[in-house]
Amino acid sequence: CSLDLVTTDATLNISQVITVGAWHHIVVAYNDDADDEITVYVDGKSRGSSTNGVGGPATGDASNLLIGGTTTDNFDGRIDEFKVYSAELSSTDVLIDKNANSAVDFNSKERDVDDLTGGAGNPPVLEWNFDENTGSTAKDISGNTNDGTILNATFTQGKVGSALRFTTTVA
Repeated sequence: CSLDLVTTDATLNISQVITVGAWHHIVVAYNDDADDEITVYVDGKSRGSSTNGVGGPATGDASNLLIGGTTTDNFDGRIDEFKVYSAELSSTDVLIDKNANSAVDFNSKERDVDDLTGGAGNPPVLEWNFDENTGSTAKDISGNTNDGTILNATFTQGKVGSALRFTTTVA
């Protein structure tokens, strides 16, 4: 995983945490501080943090958010939904998001329902659930009209509703 930063990209390599053919909840969190790190969460668990990033996010591609690949490094699989928050999520927020906006306390066997406010108390600034199931536009359901253009992906069955299917080849 890599985040394009002005001076030195924040990078993190993780292995053996993804089961092929199974759905996973993946979060990449960026913290703009002294070491500008990214943290990768898989299924609600932190799998590591980088410490090599320098500088804020690069602004050269401010209009482009590429999900699933570029022209050479492409994801082979399905993505059911994608969200962007205005600030880093805490580990608790990641678990709440993974559990569809509810926190579960397994010790007390009680279910505490929480609205995910993440991003320093804000809802997502972009949320694509890919449930259009047709067309070439990913509609932003956050209310911020950050619609996206779907390229080199097809609609397929998702974990909930529809998803986008990416392959390692670009059409």
